[in-house]
Amino acid sequence: MRVFLAINLPDKILYEMEAIIEEAKQMNEDKSLKWVKPKSLHLTLHFLDEQNDEAINQITEISKQVSENFKPSKIRAVDWGGFPNIDKPRILFISLKDSDNFINLHDELGQELKKAGFEIDKRPWQTHVTVARNKNPQPIKLDLPKITEGLEWQVKSFELMKSELMPDGAEYEIIKSFKL
Repeated sequence: MRVFLAINLPDKILYEMEAIIEEAKQMNEDKSLKWVKPKSLHLTLHFLDEQNDEAINQITEISKQVSENFKPSKIRAVDWGGFPNIDKPRILFISLKDSDNFINLHDELGQELKKAGFEIDKRPWQTHVTVARNKNPQPIKLDLPKITEGLEWQVKSFELMKSELMPDGAEYEIIKSFKL
């Protein structure tokens, strides 16, 4: 089963981000952009790829233990960004800001998963929600709306998610939730 750890967005925030994304779509009719379905928006903590039942049980136990070290905290959407950069994005995202709580959560989960033998992405991590992927390797000029001020919410949990690849994009399902 293909799995990842993520922070899901509350419905109110999904609705607000859907409006921002819809405005961005209208401003950028470039066909090379494949937009993420609003119901699929999330903040990935760690992508763990294909795992068997035993590994999923181990990931669940590690996540449960790590979650006990963290309290709920607020996070907010701040600006647009891109990987590798906003001028030539392969990935277009909305960056998020918090009090480093989720950077610490990401780091601690990563350390514990790595100790248990799981492969962890070594690239620097930043809090973001992917909103589109650019299928064209050429640079594209984007016109993007301002991110709504006050787009902020309280994060009280993170989830172990199942990802199933479908022709029209990945479908996600919560396997287990871990309260902060």
